[in-house]
Amino acid sequence: MRQLPAVLILLAAPAALASQQNPFKLPKASAGSYEVISELTGDMKGSIVFASDGDRTVRHATDSVKMMGKTTRSETWSLTTRDSMWTADLTKKEGTVLPNILPRVANAFDKLDADSKKRFEQNMAEMSSMMSKAFDLSQINPPGEKLGTKTYAGQQCVEQTFGSFTVCKMEKAPIVLHMSASLVCLNYAETVTSLKFGSASPDLFTPPSGVTFKTDPRMMQNADSVASGWVGYLSSKALSDSLAKAKAKIEESKAKLQEAKAKQAQSGQAAQPDKLTPEQQAQLQQSCDMIKNFDLGTAMSKAADAWKQAVVDAASDEAKKAAVNKVKSIFKRIP
Repeated sequence: MRQLPAVLILLAAPAALASQQNPFKLPKASAGSYEVISELTGDMKGSIVFASDGDRTVRHATDSVKMMGKTTRSETWSLTTRDSMWTADLTKKEGTVLPNILPRVANAFDKLDADSKKRFEQNMAEMSSMMSKAFDLSQINPPGEKLGTKTYAGQQCVEQTFGSFTVCKMEKAPIVLHMSASLVCLNYAETVTSLKFGSASPDLFTPPSGVTFKTDPRMMQNADSVASGWVGYLSSKALSDSLAKAKAKIEESKAKLQEAKAKQAQSGQAAQPDKLTPEQQAQLQQSCDMIKNFDLGTAMSKAADAWKQAVVDAASDEAKKAAVNKVKSIFKRIP
């Protein structure tokens, strides 16, 4: 749940990410050690401590989230090293340890051919467009529009929009000083209130006591194949076809709505403002809950499994075709 802001940014602005040479390669940290304290406001309230010692980053968040009239509270801790990613729910005293998938995903992207990279960018752009329509984000500032500079905690940053997100990032360090989001079911802001360069408390990087950490065998044993499968899926024609079908359904629904409005106008009835039916309201809540509980690790694993199965099926089909052709060629040679 508390990975929600990062996940939403990924979903809301993939076109901007995909326009880079490799969207999964992050710039090397040049700020050395630092420690940041931020405040959450809006539907998300609480505080976050984020720190880096150059090789590791850690995040400790205590917050509450109001969504669809329900408030949930949590305390989470996460640590990212060059090799591993640790996450913990401090309320439940449960945690997981996974391989750091990002470098593996970046390597997998580098191995794609030119056509696959182009298809990846198209798929991500299509996903971004569909999300904007689904959450009515079409009237907001264009993705990537720069709004100028601002100052938080005595430091300057460049403010930029990504869909319905506004992000103010420092130019001299990989630190976001302010981030806000306004979606149909989530409105929040994260603002840095304290920033210290040159050191970070060593205690922050120590795994919290009393937490039982478990590993995910699927990820630990097959991290490279999961990364390849995930990138393969995002750059696949299968995803392109799925997105095309989904887009066609959206356009069909829009056409039916316009047709209904046209008939209403012809009958002389006053145009009624669009209003969600109880069924639509229920679907909206389900969508909000889906985003709220989105599990990126599980999604990656499932997508990778599906992609690997598709590759196996394709190979099997090719093998069958080859066998049939071989038999045909044998019969052709018989006098």
